Amino acid sequence: MTVAELITLIRDQTKTSSTNLSDAKIISYMNIAYHDLENAIVDRVGEDYFWDIFTTDTVVDQNEYTHPVNSATVE
Repeated sequence: MTVAELITLIRDQTKTSSTNLSDAKIISYMNIAYHDLENAIVDRVGEDYFWDIFTTDTVVDQNEYTHPVNSATVE
């Protein structure tokens, strides 16, 4: 769905119009709900679900490695 489609859906479900509720206010509310959802995922997973990090024991006591953006360019 696009943002415009979401705004239309919200207005339909809440029986409001652009006079009662501006697009900017709806987007603000959508961002609040989005961040609430993100926080709920992080809380329930028990770690930072959105952070790309992992540990491995390839080298003792080293946890940072660089990875190529495109593995096809690695010889």
